[in-house]
Amino acid sequence: WTYDLSCDQGVAQWETFLQSLSGGEMNALYKLAKARNVYGHDGLMLSCGGAALQFLAHALETTGGRGTWISWRRPNYGAGKVPHRDEKTNGMRFQGTYVCSTPLQIRKNVTGEEKEAADFYDRLAKKCVKTHVCLDVVYHTNPDGPTAFLDMATLGELCRETCGKLTWIRAADWEEPLREELSHAAQSFVGYDAVFKVRTSQGLQVKAYL
Repeated sequence: WTYDLSCDQGVAQWETFLQSLSGGEMNALYKLAKARNVYGHDGLMLSCGGAALQFLAHALETTGGRGTWISWRRPNYGAGKVPHRDEKTNGMRFQGTYVCSTPLQIRKNVTGEEKEAADFYDRLAKKCVKTHVCLDVVYHTNPDGPTAFLDMATLGELCRETCGKLTWIRAADWEEPLREELSHAAQSFVGYDAVFKVRTSQGLQVKAYL
């Protein structure tokens, strides 16, 4: 279900829906959220961040603009799922560090789920560049450290390719840093096109440029 919480009518509809739920229905929803899938993850551990980023890009497709995705974990479910690369270190953090800190989009010889994720974010970045969409990612995690592998390399590469920004907020007093980050994204000026003129001496000309 979806409710527009930006207007009084939407808020009233949402409150009416919550009041209509019986105790048994609330317990059923909670059990559904706690139910584990074949990978041992429950609904509170899953993130459809890839689909959310794709939705942001699609929503801004006709106008261009800037979208910000806020999460406390990497996309690990559904479209754009980023696999658990950190688990391949066999519990030894110093092993595979280079692999885990390299964006999937630029790694060579990736296969399986890693290739699917690499292709997904590569296509998404190209679409955003074509439609003048900039994507920001804000990770907001426990001050003591993240509870799961974030793969900031892969998400950071998406931000870089779309001229966006990846931010990791893990301070105990997180409200002000988050407010500043969102305000900056909303108020900053962004340009997507530039025009320049090149003058050359007689007999010289520009035949190609990168």
